[in-house]
Amino acid sequence: MRIVSLLPSATETFYALGLGNDLVGRSPEGDNPPEVAAKPVVSAGVFDGTVMGSAEIEATAVQDGRVFAVDGSAYFNRPGPRTVDSVQLLAHLIHPELFPEPWPDEAGRRFT
Repeated sequence: MRIVSLLPSATETFYALGLGNDLVGRSPEGDNPPEVAAKPVVSAGVFDGTVMGSAEIEATAVQDGRVFAVDGSAYFNRPGPRTVDSVQLLAHLIHPELFPEPWPDEAGRRFT
């Protein structure tokens, strides 16, 4: 099995379960237990939380159009074909010019 952990608490849990050898990537914040530091970092934040506070990050994200709201129950919490719908919806929200497929208004929207 190969695991990529993007949540620090999940990284700790994988190690606690004895799955540390299966971990092949981590988030930059995932630094516990110490041996996880040898694993490659596979994600990066858009905003530096050490420089900006959470309120400033949220305000900047909204101003930049990087905040999205989606109907999680309809598109993200179900297996099977809905997974494809979920990816298509995210692609449309992030790049509507490339993925112009129409979605119901309640499916999701970008906050600006």
